[in-house]
Amino acid sequence: MRYLFGLVSVLAIGLLPLIGCSDTAGTGGSGGTGGTAGAGGSAGDGGEGGAGGTRAELRLFVQGWEDGAATGALPGVEICEMDTDNCVTTSDQGNAVIELPAEQEAAITLAKEGYASYLDSHIIPATGGTEAAVLATYERLDAMHELVDSPYPMEGTGTLYVEALDAYVGATLALVGDATGKQWYRDENTDWDTDLTATTSGGGGGFSELAPGTVQVDIGDASCTVIRGWPGDADTRLKLPIREGFLSRTDVRCEAP
Repeated sequence: MRYLFGLVSVLAIGLLPLIGCSDTAGTGGSGGTGGTAGAGGSAGDGGEGGAGGTRAELRLFVQGWEDGAATGALPGVEICEMDTDNCVTTSDQGNAVIELPAEQEAAITLAKEGYASYLDSHIIPATGGTEAAVLATYERLDAMHELVDSPYPMEGTGTLYVEALDAYVGATLALVGDATGKQWYRDENTDWDTDLTATTSGGGGGFSELAPGTVQVDIGDASCTVIRGWPGDADTRLKLPIREGFLSRTDVRCEAP
């Protein structure tokens, strides 16, 4: 499994005009300001949470998603660094900027009433990154969980989704180690289906009813590049955090072996 370091920034260059005109994007000066985390005060000022190394800016453009299409900029989405109170909210143009630990595993939650709650994993280069994200409606996720006979809202569990950006057909997904969950793949209409045994032209698949923690997924024999997510402990594996009530997602680009 290869990790294209900083590829998110490259892929989203086309979105820079949108982000550049946002109210949020104009704040904070350049991405390099601020030095290392925890600088600027004594240990008592920031507590132990002030340590953690260099931080970098992740710039986001968030849209809604319904009936298989983006519905435009989504304001009022709360975006938080996982397990912290470092939070920002998208502007009227759907833009936000959040600082995350640089060059290490980091994750953000995205939440808004009426929409599914997402957990996205990243490794942000020191120069920062740019990303477009979508939030499906609550009704969409409710319908998908119903198709695979999993509870929604989730009951003490999370759901994992592996998006094959190139709609790679025939990829198989398997949980590594002791992790267990209900497996499904998307059919040609992008609906979840537990009867499928590999990815289709609908792209991707995943697992519902996963216990909170960190899981690894093996993508068969395919050669894949992680676009969004954390690399696992083998070339064919990726790693993701799972949190109760959230859809953890990762994006990969795969080639047949």
